[in-house]
Formats: sequence, C-alpha cells, structure tokens
Amino acid sequence: MSLPSTVAKEKVAKRRSLTGAAINMWPFAAILLVILFILMGPSMTVVHRRYASTDLPIATSVLAQPKSRREDAITVQVSRDGSVFFRNQKIVVQDLPQYIRDAVKEGAEPRIYLSGDARSRYGDIQVVVTKIREAGIKDVVILTESAR
Repeated sequence: MSLPSTVAKEKVAKRRSLTGAAINMWPFAAILLVILFILMGPSMTVVHRRYASTDLPIATSVLAQPKSRREDAITVQVSRDGSVFFRNQKIVVQDLPQYIRDAVKEGAEPRIYLSGDARSRYGDIQVVVTKIREAGIKDVVILTESAR
C-alpha cells in the first residue's frame, strides 16, 4: 500500500515544525554591551587631584602626609613652566613670603607642603625654597608619588 507521492509529501510537510532554526543575536549584543561598559568605565571616571597642576616625581620611600589635604594647609606648587601657585592660586614668586606669613597669622600650621612638577627646573624650585626660608619657615615637606 503505497501512497501517491503528493500525499507522502504532505504528511512529511505536516510533521515539520513551522518555526525555522534561527539564532537570536540580542543576548550576544547585550553581553558585548556589558563588556564595553566594563572596559570603558575606568577610562571615563574623573579623578579630582588636589595637585592637578603638577605631575609629582616618583619616589620609592614615601610617607603619607594626610595633613597636606587640609583646607588650612599651606601648599605651594611649582609647575613645569616655573609658575608658582600658593593654595592653587597663581602668584608672583616675590610675594610668596608675605602670603606665607599671612597664612601663619591666620592660624595655619607653620609647615609648607611643596609639590614641584617632575619636569620643572631645579632653579625654579630652589628660588621657591629660598622664599620659603625668607618667610621664616624651616619645615618644608616635599610631596611625591609612590612608585608602587
């Protein structure tokens, strides 16, 4: 008992699934998007450094100076072009002793936190240290970054 070929084809067609084999790409795209955010996340974070104007030199032996982050700390920065900043305000080097004396009179600790750019000239730093000595401050802390 053999069926005609058209009837056999219809039976085979009925047994087949109506849905075809398709690969859903949306989960794959979602995973790629998550990986993209993970890898781009650290590059998009904003780092607020107090000493943004200077790239501090790297040292192997470093001690933490938490008092340098205080509002009333006397910070002096020397940028690579020789500009001098007193508490993040650009000043003339000759006025530095007066700024330091005023800050000490206002109650600041008589200690200077000096940060010089790693590419600044030695002569620029030396002039600033001389002006700090003129103000009567002998305690100067030179800020660096850890090599680790």
